[in-house]
Amino acid sequence: MGEKTPALPPPPMAAEAKTRAVRIRPAIVLRVRPRLLDVVYERLVLPENEKFDLIIGTNIFVYYSAFDQTLAELNLAAMLRKKGIVLTNDALPANGRESALSETGFSTTAYSDRERDGDRIVWMQQRMSPR
Repeated sequence: MGEKTPALPPPPMAAEAKTRAVRIRPAIVLRVRPRLLDVVYERLVLPENEKFDLIIGTNIFVYYSAFDQTLAELNLAAMLRKKGIVLTNDALPANGRESALSETGFSTTAYSDRERDGDRIVWMQQRMSPR
């Protein structure tokens, strides 16, 4: 989908920031269709072939109550294509048996040598219902 490319230099006040960049072909970029909605209280009702392959929600779920996080999780799962992925750096209550999403992996990125200066990016998919 993309290829490695030289990154823009960070501003001088960023000190020793490490940067990376990816060049995405215009044809791919033009396929991206952003949508604006309140994921707690709104859900796009989509046919299967229009559901999302990827949903990214960073630095938002932490501000919601546990109840609102559960509503968001249900709405995300309903809008996600089978085998689609939700990426987030905030915890969602996806660990219970009744959860709509399940955590399938994560990666950790440190921003500096300081403790807790980084992100844990979690990827989740629709929970497979037992048969």
